[in-house]
Amino acid sequence: MDADGYICLADFGLAKFLTTSSDQTYSFCGTAEYLAPEILDMQGHGFTVDWWTLGILLYEMVTGRPPFMHKSHHKLGVLIRNSRIIFPDPVKHGIPMSDDLKDIISKLLDRNPKTRLGSKNDAHDLINHPFFADIDWEKLEQKEIKAKYLPEVAPVQLLQ
Repeated sequence: MDADGYICLADFGLAKFLTTSSDQTYSFCGTAEYLAPEILDMQGHGFTVDWWTLGILLYEMVTGRPPFMHKSHHKLGVLIRNSRIIFPDPVKHGIPMSDDLKDIISKLLDRNPKTRLGSKNDAHDLINHPFFADIDWEKLEQKEIKAKYLPEVAPVQLLQ
């Protein structure tokens, strides 16, 4: 997050450049809980694995944990491939989730990469989802929306 409250993303050197939406790679890297089923199955994967990862991230941001967890990587893989997504009980856990939030997470975590949200029109599929209906994307891109949270940022000191 920058000093203005806007999120910054980094790939930490694990990104792979694909030129078209039909390109595929067979790389196997990443955080186990965030791996899409097609990566685990080593069938080749493209851009849609990023939409899966966004679904995992959204779920974890709201609940505090990823939807699939296990100490054993093998059993974690079984959960990722087969388990249904369980949303926390809002009363029991105190985590209210709107129907639109549950819907976007469910569609991002579609195990079929061909029908996963984002597979048809990339980010436009997400931008047009009801969960984001109140977002003015142009103002957001221009940083014209005031963030609700501003982090305390220490001054940067450059070493010479």
